[in-house]
Amino acid sequence: MIGIDIGSGAVKVVVLRQHRGRLLVTGIGTAPVPAGKDTGPMADTAGMAHAVRAALDRAGVRRARAMCGLPRHAAAVRWQVLPGRPSPQLAQAAILEATRTLPFPPSEVVTGIEVHAAGDEHRTATVVAGARSAAVAAYRAAIAAAGVSPKGLCVGSLAAVAGANTEAAPAAGDEPWLLVDIGAHSVAMEMIEGGVVRTSRAAMFGGDRLTRALAADLGCAEEAAETRKLADGIEGATADGPAVAEWLSQLATELRVLLAGHAAAGGAPPLRLRLCGGGGALAGLAPRLEAALGIPVAPLRIEPLLEAGVPNPLQFAAAYGLAAAGGLVQTPDLLATEIRRAQAARRRRTRAWAVGTVVLVMLGCAGVIGNRAWHSHRSALRHRAAVARDAATARSITASLEARQEKLSLHVQSLRAALGPQHAWIDVLNDVAARAPAGVWLTGIEMERGKPVIIRGTAMAPEKAAGFVSALAESRLLQQVRLIFANDAQLGRRHVTQFGITALVVGNAPEAKPTARTTRRATKTTAKTGKEAAE
Repeated sequence: MIGIDIGSGAVKVVVLRQHRGRLLVTGIGTAPVPAGKDTGPMADTAGMAHAVRAALDRAGVRRARAMCGLPRHAAAVRWQVLPGRPSPQLAQAAILEATRTLPFPPSEVVTGIEVHAAGDEHRTATVVAGARSAAVAAYRAAIAAAGVSPKGLCVGSLAAVAGANTEAAPAAGDEPWLLVDIGAHSVAMEMIEGGVVRTSRAAMFGGDRLTRALAADLGCAEEAAETRKLADGIEGATADGPAVAEWLSQLATELRVLLAGHAAAGGAPPLRLRLCGGGGALAGLAPRLEAALGIPVAPLRIEPLLEAGVPNPLQFAAAYGLAAAGGLVQTPDLLATEIRRAQAARRRRTRAWAVGTVVLVMLGCAGVIGNRAWHSHRSALRHRAAVARDAATARSITASLEARQEKLSLHVQSLRAALGPQHAWIDVLNDVAARAPAGVWLTGIEMERGKPVIIRGTAMAPEKAAGFVSALAESRLLQQVRLIFANDAQLGRRHVTQFGITALVVGNAPEAKPTARTTRRATKTTAKTGKEAAE
């Protein structure tokens, strides 16, 4: 397992292998980045590739696959808790939610995600890291130019946290603590709670600015100040100047801002602070930060690096975490998004190639079919003339059939008109009901084709029934209206008249039965009588 930490001032390489369940360091290497190119490989890809290659050579690595890390100041980190259990859909939702707050345009950002259980089965904690796609592409180009196939691209300080978690005791791993990674040109600050980075911050000042502060206080060249810093740290005479005090004050201020933001988000205060990076080993830095913040401060201990006798092991903390991330731990991988995009592009190219192949095959088949159709064109023309003659015959037959159909339709309409009354039954019902005066209730109407309609009802007085008969006689739908009965009845204490009316519906007269024609047979008697009458 190989980890490559591309820091702001140097490239660090750590090679690990597993032995009986433990991680052993089998190689380390470091090389400075090109002078003046602290912004990353975008300005000098070839120079950065040379630095990576030099660090790999010192670690005894030729061509290999490795987990790579970029500086914290080149990325942004967001922590959030979402409802639901860990799933690909929840991870995608977390990335979309974090992208809204990243300081990069959404179309130019590359993201990676780390998913953790939030201690509640209904919630999930996520850590999303994002960087500009142009910067990620430049780092990938430099790594590839150095002969390395990247397994992933992570944030160096997050990898240092992951590596530290592998060395922490189970109880200590859940305690809130603070990691400060002091590099050459930047400082990364990570607030960890429950083994997860809750709050992250980067400041663009580091060991080089401290060197310049020492040079200003001591009145010497920066090379001499760097030698003095590495030998004495910030103890004794090197810590008495105002420039060094200002650097320490700025570092403490940045840490207080981080802790204030973490507390505002509901986080617990850290129980300890651990230093890593090249500047984390400076003598006198830990007690001064402890006095300024009131938190126990000590260098980060990673046992495999200490057991291997690595000089200044703190500067290899991120590279160690990256190597461990290649096989044991989890950290947001920015390369996963690029890999997914590349795979999607390959799938699109494959689909385009498949569609093009299908189109070519279809065009070839169309050519073969067209050739065959051309050869059969002459016979088709001859057949067309025969079909035209058959069509003319069919049109003539169709015209005669349509004329016959029209004639039959007229007969059907005549028969339907003859079978039904002149007026619809519903019209008769509506007319009868409309002509019933006040005080008259209809209790029944009997209607049948070819028979008179019978209307039964109840009237408050005989005059009401007589008036109803007169009203029906004025209807244009009824004929021969007459009262067939009117009986007095008692309904409770009221005397009423129950009546019945019969009438013929216009067009519904009884059908006349044809009478049989009779013929008289001539007999002898009748014949003789007729003859005598003639004489």
